[in-house]
Amino acid sequence: MREEIREALIAGVPEVEGRVFEAHTASTSTEKPYLIVKEVGRDDNTEWAGFRAGVEVWPYVEQSSYNEVDVLARKVNAALNMQLLVSAESDAVTCIADGMEADVIDEEWDALTRCVKFYVLALQPSDVPGPLENDPWIDALVEWTKGKLGADYVVYGGNLPVGYVRPSVLWRDDGIDIDDAGAAAFDVRKTVVAHVFGRNAVEEANIAAWIAEEMGAAFKIPIDAPNRVYMTLKELHATVYTNAMKQGHIRAVLARKTRKPHEEVPLIGEVMTEADIRIARGAT
Repeated sequence: MREEIREALIAGVPEVEGRVFEAHTASTSTEKPYLIVKEVGRDDNTEWAGFRAGVEVWPYVEQSSYNEVDVLARKVNAALNMQLLVSAESDAVTCIADGMEADVIDEEWDALTRCVKFYVLALQPSDVPGPLENDPWIDALVEWTKGKLGADYVVYGGNLPVGYVRPSVLWRDDGIDIDDAGAAAFDVRKTVVAHVFGRNAVEEANIAAWIAEEMGAAFKIPIDAPNRVYMTLKELHATVYTNAMKQGHIRAVLARKTRKPHEEVPLIGEVMTEADIRIARGAT
């Protein structure tokens, strides 16, 4: 991860001329401007997509160069935000901007700097054992969304592939409830989440809002249209300006009634009767 971030910064911030360091490799005599990259924590159990790490990038410039630190901070943000970085081993992470802090004057190093924060979220491992078939409900949502968005958008189901593209949408399961509905059936309710990955926050918000409106209008979405199998929308909540990687934009509850399995009772194929009539004669 560190080397991929470093290479992205070298390419995206040419003003530093390749001077991108970890904290322990820079010194007071290092030529300015330069960037220092720090990893500030890792959570190996981040929600649905793998580990999450915090990353800080500090552009160091001369103390008088307030404009220069502004320029470098913006370029650092552009170089990493929403960028998919793939390693030589085909592992992948996505960098998401997480804000900037105020300018800091470093008297000891005779420099002006600012913290540009990101979190880095890993996707699924490059080699995942076992089957990767999706829930048929997720497959149905993928096909329905493709039909609505058209060929300009990619729609994924279940997991983001390592080489995912933008703009795209991911549908995934987030829970299931099953309730008894009498002797012959039960109700299945599934919570699904849509993550929209746009080229910018406005595009993400627009796509999310449009999908939510279309789902509300459709009410029923086919799982198997020729056999008249549908899932029905029960609840829908959309948060358009949100974090695509963390929360997702759309959370919906879908339901359908399913017949309970039952044992087949063999049909009566033949009926046989045997008569035995006796007449008792009493005394007269």
